[in-house]
Amino acid sequence: MIEKFQQRFIEEAREHCDRLDQYLLELEQDVGNQANVDEIFRILHSLKGSGGMFGFHLLSEFTHELESVYQLIRDGKLDIDSRIVDFTLRCSDVLRNLLNPEISEDIKRVVNQLKGEANLVISEKAGKAPQVAASNDRSAPEETRENKTWYIFFQPDQGIFNNGTNPLYLVDELNTLGDCQVEADLSKVPLPDRLQVGKCYTFWRAVLTTDSPRTEIEDIFLFVRDNSKIEIIEVPESVIQGEDMLRKFLKEDPEKVAEQIRTLLEAPVSGAVLKETSDDNAPTTIRVDSGKIDEYMNLVSEMITAQSRLFSLAEARDDKELIALAEHFDKITHQMRDNAFDMSLIPLYSIVTRFRRLVRDLSSELHKEVRLELNGLETEVDKNVIEKLVSPMIHIIRNGVDHGIETPEERISKGKEPIGRILVSAGYAGNFVEIKVEDDGRGLDLDRIWQKAVEKGLLNETDPKDEEELLQIIFKAGFTTSGQLTDVSGRGTGLDAARKAIHDLRGVITVETRQGRGTSFTIRVPLTLSIIDGLLIRIHHDMYIIPLACVRKIYPLRDTHPQKGILQVEVFEGKQLPYLDLGEEFYGGSEYSSQQYLIAVNYKGELFGLAVDEIMREYQAVVKSVGKLAQNGHIFMGASILGDGRAALVLDVNTIIQKFVH
Repeated sequence: MIEKFQQRFIEEAREHCDRLDQYLLELEQDVGNQANVDEIFRILHSLKGSGGMFGFHLLSEFTHELESVYQLIRDGKLDIDSRIVDFTLRCSDVLRNLLNPEISEDIKRVVNQLKGEANLVISEKAGKAPQVAASNDRSAPEETRENKTWYIFFQPDQGIFNNGTNPLYLVDELNTLGDCQVEADLSKVPLPDRLQVGKCYTFWRAVLTTDSPRTEIEDIFLFVRDNSKIEIIEVPESVIQGEDMLRKFLKEDPEKVAEQIRTLLEAPVSGAVLKETSDDNAPTTIRVDSGKIDEYMNLVSEMITAQSRLFSLAEARDDKELIALAEHFDKITHQMRDNAFDMSLIPLYSIVTRFRRLVRDLSSELHKEVRLELNGLETEVDKNVIEKLVSPMIHIIRNGVDHGIETPEERISKGKEPIGRILVSAGYAGNFVEIKVEDDGRGLDLDRIWQKAVEKGLLNETDPKDEEELLQIIFKAGFTTSGQLTDVSGRGTGLDAARKAIHDLRGVITVETRQGRGTSFTIRVPLTLSIIDGLLIRIHHDMYIIPLACVRKIYPLRDTHPQKGILQVEVFEGKQLPYLDLGEEFYGGSEYSSQQYLIAVNYKGELFGLAVDEIMREYQAVVKSVGKLAQNGHIFMGASILGDGRAALVLDVNTIIQKFVH
């Protein structure tokens, strides 16, 4: 059981590290933002407490040293500067490594080195006068703080043990803030025959005298406040009448304590209620393991396949009652599919911190000034898609900073702003999401690309400099125009790896460039990988599926006998529509249906036709991998099992057109 809680802690700790990077990068842009300082402190405080609870003692000790640095910042004794941000970002990387139970000696040496740096910062600043004027209790210098007495009521949710939290650790942490008297209330513990193992029936009252501000007391309960009743009430000095009064408070509930204080003061008391919950006010969100969502998605996929089988049986038997049942079942599976799909969606913004960190570190290393701008990253995508998008996007952004963006001096000489710009934007396009990464740098040198392509034997000297062909060459494995190998780039593997990763997602990547103005990469990937709405078609005797998001129109095609290898053109609605006869391309035979159909699909912003023998119906397809078959030619996105047990290949429309037309 403890291993399960440890794994949950590791997942949450990684999220904390991502948030730590996010607030650090924001703090670097706005050093006076006290809210970001407070969030960083709370993250470190949580990692320290939870790390020790789950056996990550080195992480807990290390975070304690870092927390001390940020306590100086909160107290106004230390200014935020680039040195502090750099130091904390390095610490964040180490914290991620410390989440590995098998910690190497190298990591331990780095930890000790960074702990030494933290202690050096503390020793340098501890004796100095504050550099920031105090405006509230939290930022008040330690020398001016006065002891205050607080009444604290803590009633945790009965299920607090379920997420691995031990409330005794929280109560014990109160003692680290000052003189603390604690009383445990066992009045709600049921008789043995009604006692449920794993539930917490105990709650606590405490009287704490400390010079720490209220916020430090609140921070102790930061990660249980949503599911607990917590009240913190300041006890004015005029109300404290010896030990007897304090002991009396330890026996009373917060409402009575507040009333007693009002009576004694003959005025309202200043109190702080962090969160109050009851059985009627349950939390609206829960944390679910991503593996369970994947399992749910797989079960929904199986239901869709079973529904297709049921529908086929109903049609074969021409049973109206069974057909009606199958249609009702179809509506239910559609709703379950949409529900499962929504559960698996997360915003693209969740991976932005890594890009900000990348741009910041590369800019510093390459002595450039680069600003990362974001637009539309609230767009949600399947979590499995997002995880596989990170690596290709990092390759593209790295290339943009290294090869695209010029140095400040070079930009000024070209009449540009000294600070370069990389824009990452996203939006929906049907059942797909489009992500664009563009820079305002020097652009791709097509002459240089052509020269390198000739040197590598990819082109002949007599070949024309076709821009579209040259832009595709940059994705070739090992191709690079860089004459120098660096730690950042120059091996010619980045864009090749990016295109492969995007193709594995059944997506496409395109590039546009303008000399001296910049380059943009557009990535188009499906919102989800497992279930799609498709159009079921027949070509000769086999069934295929075209993603419905690609389909624009369907036309009846005149009885023609096209020649293989020659692009056909038909006129519809007064416009010429080029098309491929898939039966001719796939099978090379001369067997045609009496009536073919032309499916107009979107290709590079224009309509392109695909001729098929029969349009069957719209079909909800559960897409499965086809392994090596998909790698040979790359024209299939996967396969789906039909209701009658046959397999239908899912066509990759863009790749088919590129393969047979170009």
